[in-house]
Amino acid sequence: MRSPQFRQPLDPVRVALEGGLRGAVVTPSLHICAAIVSPSANRLLAFTSNGALLWQHDMGGSPFSFCAFTLRLSPSGTLWLGLEDRICAFDEDGHAWGEVLIDFGPRERLGNFLPTQDGFFVSIFKDGY
Repeated sequence: MRSPQFRQPLDPVRVALEGGLRGAVVTPSLHICAAIVSPSANRLLAFTSNGALLWQHDMGGSPFSFCAFTLRLSPSGTLWLGLEDRICAFDEDGHAWGEVLIDFGPRERLGNFLPTQDGFFVSIFKDGY
């Protein structure tokens, strides 16, 4: 039997974003973090649950890259942002505190990734495939 809670109307919080949403996660403190790409800037943003902007980082890079801006949350609560050549770590306050560089072969770049307790599972794209 369905719970009556699922029949309640939603009152969504609306946030206008310039560009396309590449990924979003909810942190342990219920902040919403989003990776946004647009022709003018690529950004990592964090919002409160009522839509107020907490922080943002302009990340550079091409908005047309297929592999850029994969966003994940590790089991420990670290926010990880995948760029074409590295995976960057951020805390919930938006402070960048580290990065993982990946040894790519010729014409390779970062695809998708998944943080684990002791490292990462990483897929690598090779140009032409």
